[in-house]
Amino acid sequence: MFKKIDYGFATLELTEHYSFVNLKENCNMTLEQSKDVLNHFGKRKYVIIVDRKEETTIDLKSYKLANPKQVIGIAIVSKAEKIFDQLIKEQRLFKNSFAFFKTVDEAKDWAESFVERYG
Repeated sequence: MFKKIDYGFATLELTEHYSFVNLKENCNMTLEQSKDVLNHFGKRKYVIIVDRKEETTIDLKSYKLANPKQVIGIAIVSKAEKIFDQLIKEQRLFKNSFAFFKTVDEAKDWAESFVERYG
């Protein structure tokens, strides 16, 4: 299964094991937009991968929407050191695995193996 959706604020790639969200520069992802991302997998377990640029923010309430029985991991891809403090705050809001990566390929490889092992 592979599907690609352009939301304007981001592109979303859906595979069997993960949702890859590529946020555009200067994007502020809202709670409503987060709901769209979380609704694509039905009851299956999956990982959310988000490619975060320097000037992107996510409404922290979005983490409350992530059902820990379904969203078993979140992978953040970023090379922007100035957002790491924000990411640490976000990590505290999610109860399952929350990992940081420098490349999208590393995050996708981790997501595939993580869901196969724990999903």
